[in-house]
Amino acid sequence: MEAWAAASRWLQYLGLMLVFGLPAFELWRRRGIRGRVDDRDRRPGFEVALAVGALFFSLAGFWTMAAAMVGQLAPSAVGPLLVPLLQQTAAGHALLLRMVLLLAWLAVGWWRGVADRIRLAARAVFGGSALITLAWAGHGAMDEGWRGLLHLGADSLHLLAAGLWMGALLVLCRQARGAVLALSDEASPALLQTAIAFAPLGSGIVLLLCVSGLINGVLMLGTHPASLWQTRYGDLLLLKLGLFALMLMLAGSHRFRQLPQLRTALATGQTARLLRRLQASLAAETLLALAILALVAWLGMLDPGA
Repeated sequence: MEAWAAASRWLQYLGLMLVFGLPAFELWRRRGIRGRVDDRDRRPGFEVALAVGALFFSLAGFWTMAAAMVGQLAPSAVGPLLVPLLQQTAAGHALLLRMVLLLAWLAVGWWRGVADRIRLAARAVFGGSALITLAWAGHGAMDEGWRGLLHLGADSLHLLAAGLWMGALLVLCRQARGAVLALSDEASPALLQTAIAFAPLGSGIVLLLCVSGLINGVLMLGTHPASLWQTRYGDLLLLKLGLFALMLMLAGSHRFRQLPQLRTALATGQTARLLRRLQASLAAETLLALAILALVAWLGMLDPGA
């Protein structure tokens, strides 16, 4: 049951982050690029599947949480507990709001006669709001008063920044793969444009992640001091920080080494080797992000002091 709970949390987190990150990054990309935006890499059907998946795994995760309380997955045992949990717990309230927001996100796709930018903005708002409901049922909701508000706010910023990074990574990976397969005169400049548009946003994302992570760390250490590092929670947290450091190294290599090289190579047409290297590097960064997300899903199930 524990493995299923962790897997459903991981898929729920991934779906919610991309439901926010993809439209939000697309909005930023259109803001940062002058002229016509190449949106052939967009996959509307995939984004709808993400929202439906986030709905499903949110429900599955809630069911698993209720099942853990009674010690079995049988509907006859779990069913009577669901309504009280939905009505009386923060996790239940968060789930209900998340479902409404995800349904609103899906409904935006049926809007007619609305500019694409407005549709993207609406989906970014609904997706971001659904994403931060995760903080209501996490460690950020365990404190009270100003401390609780600070912890909840830091958790929410952390989730939004991570979701935006995940969305940007997916778009960049798609474009890098398309550029490698096509090796056309248009694919490489489009990838370069997107990467250049992401550069200042990426710096802001890293800053937000570091500041919000530091706030969360201080609040956690205040509740669970040095003993935290003697627990499984502490070990997993250190592993998460190590993977994040590797992500930063790869992101720095993309921005300050590989992209300038690609810009220079575009003038000569010798881009094939650089594109393959960039594609592999972006894939590695994405795998690290997925691993970190798996750790986040696991950490959310543990007591920091145990």
